Amino acid sequence: MKHRSEAILIAGFSLLVGWMGAMTGCSTTETASSGAQHASSLGPRTQTITMPLVVLPAVPLKYNGPATYATNPGGMRLSAKKLEAFRDDGLRTAPTKQVPFPELRMDSIPDMLIDKYLQAGDCNAAVVISIAPRILVAAYSEELDCVVLLGFDPKLLEGCHLKVGDRLVAADMYLHEAQADDVVFGSGYRHRWLNFYPFIAEFLSDDGAAIAQAKSRIPEAQWERTWQLVEKYLARFGRVARNGNPYFVSFSAEVPASLSTRWKYHDPRTQASNPGGVSLSDKKLSRFKADLLKGDHLIAIPSPEYRRAESLMMKRPDDMIDEHLRAGDSSPALVISTSPRLLVAVQSDELDCVVLLSFDAKFAEDYHLKEGDRLVSVNTYEWKPLAADIVMGPNNLHRYQNIYPLIAEFLSDDLDGIARARSRISAAEWVQLEKHAKEYVARYGHAARDGSPYFSSSAANVSRH
Repeated sequence: MKHRSEAILIAGFSLLVGWMGAMTGCSTTETASSGAQHASSLGPRTQTITMPLVVLPAVPLKYNGPATYATNPGGMRLSAKKLEAFRDDGLRTAPTKQVPFPELRMDSIPDMLIDKYLQAGDCNAAVVISIAPRILVAAYSEELDCVVLLGFDPKLLEGCHLKVGDRLVAADMYLHEAQADDVVFGSGYRHRWLNFYPFIAEFLSDDGAAIAQAKSRIPEAQWERTWQLVEKYLARFGRVARNGNPYFVSFSAEVPASLSTRWKYHDPRTQASNPGGVSLSDKKLSRFKADLLKGDHLIAIPSPEYRRAESLMMKRPDDMIDEHLRAGDSSPALVISTSPRLLVAVQSDELDCVVLLSFDAKFAEDYHLKEGDRLVSVNTYEWKPLAADIVMGPNNLHRYQNIYPLIAEFLSDDLDGIARARSRISAAEWVQLEKHAKEYVARYGHAARDGSPYFSSSAANVSRH
């Protein structure tokens, strides 16, 4: 599974927000809103926050990642009165929107932090797509190449005089956290972040000149891309939107889980160069489950908590194995022996190595396999200590230290998908596999991993070699 490695363009301070929204690392919560009047709507002109500007080239940002930078920084200042209106709205509507402990959430995000977001955030396109019954704004992220919908109470924004099609500015910040359910990465996704905070500048700042400058730097192609993604979002999710309130805007819209593209078990920031793209066959997996239940496996179950087969099935649930087959990286696999057990060598270009998998000889009979037959392995990778049976080659990418291989033919009925994955494996990769397999056998003999999906990430017993 290969990563893209471009330099980071923009990042938000990584908020360690739990279910109640507590944030660490922000012990100072200075604000300048004590003199601001409460407001029930946001008009075009309101009081502007008056704290000193501290974002200078040589001065590290207090809240935002100092090693990251925006391609189109906002440079806008927060309006204390506009933020106060959102705070009042959040407290008023939190019970109906099932927001737990809204006061703690708001207290954990000080005014100065939002001010820094508006100053240092990366400005991207945002467009009004509806004004009734709620105001819906689509906010674009160039980093994720996606849009999310933000919902607002029209009464809160009645002074903004919005109409469908209006162009706004979203100051985006990024989070190191799980992928949000409403985020559907586009083809331009940069594989660094999984969610973002979009702050609509016009709703939080009175700095019209800075907003206009930021908007002028957004290319026309981005506005067009935003509308393209809006159409796709609406086709997939409908008008389901996030709470546009800046205190809650990082929380995903409540989209149906069946429509989400979020990987449940695998890091979506990684990308397979040749994704497996095949689905799990329950019938084929049941064969491995039956072997597991009767204790027919090569290796001893390694620790007390895994002594029962049910525990292993919980550790590797069916949907995890299915996701592995869809998201993992396809690589060549070669039958090197069919008796007394079926032995299959699996190549990893990520680690520049081979591992050997062992199966009951009946697999060879049932799948009509002979020595030299080519199969497809779908691999994912782990940051564990180096597995004992792995000898990394000079071309390893130095990112992982173990491989978790699954033989696609033994777990999926998607023959067309398997054929497509096999067709994308180059002739050079098959040659490399044969070479590495011979080197492995010369070093370790036929010491092999158990090929079961419940064990194939565990190293072969090579201690005697």
